[in-house]
Amino acid sequence: MGIVLGPDALALLPSAETLADGDAVPSTSKIGTVPMGYDASTGYTAGLHLIRGNEGVSLLAEAARTVQTSSPDQFNRWWRGVLLVIYVAAAGGGGGLTPLILPYEPLYGGAFLFTATPTKITATGTYTYLLYPGVTTATGVTQVFDRPLPRRWKLRVDVDDATSYTYRAGACMIR
Repeated sequence: MGIVLGPDALALLPSAETLADGDAVPSTSKIGTVPMGYDASTGYTAGLHLIRGNEGVSLLAEAARTVQTSSPDQFNRWWRGVLLVIYVAAAGGGGGLTPLILPYEPLYGGAFLFTATPTKITATGTYTYLLYPGVTTATGVTQVFDRPLPRRWKLRVDVDDATSYTYRAGACMIR
């Protein structure tokens, strides 16, 4: 008995000898029948892995917030960087918002500070933060960080006081 394995050792298609007699010489193609499923605990998608281009991800839905808020954990499988986009619809004044990218330490899983001294947000508008290796300046970007995107990370937005800010956050994953 045998199975066909993909580059990440996931089963793609059963070999002819593992199929039942009626399926050994199928009358219809078995290509494209790979079971797909996302495992949030590992960040892997079972099945075929096609090379993907840039991708947009919603990190935080728009809401009024007065406390520190974190996005769900993000799993980076093939992107080199990220462009964070934070849109502030209502700013309460005060100390402002501080967006931070927190990667997870690979051996023990603890999150740590990765983007030191980010530019604070104190007014309404759209703010962008670019994290990409080798980039030191970019036109139209609020702040640039010359670092690769870690394997597992999250966005944390700190509120410097109890003032209410209404905002949303998204990410453009960059190859």
